Parts: sequence; structure tokens; C-alpha cells
Amino acid sequence: SISTNYFIGLTIFTFILGIISTPHLSTDYFRFLWDGELFWKGVNPYDFTPNEIIHSKHFISNSYLKELHAGMGELSQKNYSCYTPLNQYFFIFSTWFSDSIYINTVILKSLIAIIQLTGMVYFIKLLKLLTIQVNKVFLLFLNPLFIIESIGNVHFEGVMISFLIVGFYYLIKVKIFPAGMVLSLAIQIKLIPLLLLPFLWCFIGWKKAVITYFIIGIGMLIVSISLLNSSNFGHFMHSIRLYFELFQFNFFINEINNCS
Repeated sequence: SISTNYFIGLTIFTFILGIISTPHLSTDYFRFLWDGELFWKGVNPYDFTPNEIIHSKHFISNSYLKELHAGMGELSQKNYSCYTPLNQYFFIFSTWFSDSIYINTVILKSLIAIIQLTGMVYFIKLLKLLTIQVNKVFLLFLNPLFIIESIGNVHFEGVMISFLIVGFYYLIKVKIFPAGMVLSLAIQIKLIPLLLLPFLWCFIGWKKAVITYFIIGIGMLIVSISLLNSSNFGHFMHSIRLYFELFQFNFFINEINNCS
């Protein structure tokens, strides 16, 4: 049989190919870099829409920011950022080093790849705990659609899944505090893991579940208050509603709302 080390090497190789490639199936990374650049300009990314500040004196003369603004598309230009505070820190770090869209995108992809490789390591540990063949982990991490969507398109579903895997590992080990903190990071990346929280009640019992919920809430609060405040929280929630109501990949939700 093929060794696990071979699959690990193949995963790293495919991740590197994804890192150095230019995204062709999504323009979201223009908005990611825009939000990160705002921080370095002393602007909270939740305070203004791109259209509200692109014509200010500090932005209109900057060709790099103008290229980011043009690349993100009309829908993103006229709306507040819908990306969570934890996402914003990824954007901030990736725009620290240069004014090159390609270089900053490579840095952002590298961050995603590092976390996904960490998730892969913990997934192997988790499968060993469950006495499941460890090579099954590569059904996910070598899945072409997974690689293209996460690293290729610079989307954070793979980061969310990786945090979930780490959180589940610590739940299996009955280490409630690290499990709760890591699960809070998963929710901060994408809100979808909130749907899984009720199942913890059945899995670890109601007492440990309540403690885990409390830790998750504290973790989310600590990250959120660093960028969200009373004046811009409404902007963020407006964009979250937009995300679920208007984007085409959520079209079926619109149809359900229209029928109700």
C-alpha cells in the first residue's frame, strides 16, 4: 500500500501549486486585500463601504488601492465588509509586506495552507483515536475541488474545517477549554459551525456542553470586540444579511423566503 508520507508530500506539493497560481474563479481576494489595506491606513474595514472612501485624497491617488477597488466588483464596492474580525486579521497580516496584489495573495494563500496542513495533522491524530485508517484523511485534503476552492480561490472553508477538526480532536480527548477556543475560531471564520453546537449536548453531556458553549462565547467575544463596536456592528450585520439573501449561491434560500 502507498505510505502516508507519500500522500503528505503529494498534499504539500499540490498546495504549493495552488499558492503560486493566480485565482481565476473568484474575485473575493481583491476585497480581502482591500480590507487589510484599510487597517494600515488607519481605517476600520467595517466603518465605510469601498465606494465611500475610494475618492478621498488618501485613496484616489493610490494606483494599488484603485486596482483593488476595481477588481472586487460592483456588489462588493457598494457594501460594507461581511467578513468576520478573525478573517480581517488574515487580511491585515497578508497586506503587511508589500503593495503587490500577487505577493499579498500568495501570503494569504500560504496562511490558509499552513492552517489546513495543521488540520490534516490533527485529522490523522483523530482518525487514529477512532481506529480508522489514517489515509482516509486524504479523501478530503487531496480532493481537487477542496484544493481549488480553498487555496486556489482564496476561500476560507478549508480553514473553518481545519479548526473544526482540531476542536473535535480536543473534544474526543475531553479537553474542554482548548476545544471551545478552537471551535470559537471555526465559527469566527464561517458561521456555519453554529449549526453543530446543539449536537455537543448529546455527544459530551449537557454539563460539559454548557461549559463549552460558554468558552466558545468568550472566545468569539474577545476576537469580535477588537474591530466591531456599537457604531459599525449594524454595518456588519447588514452585510451578513446581504450575504445570505442576495448572493447567487444562496439563491435557494431566497426561493424559500419568497414562498414563506
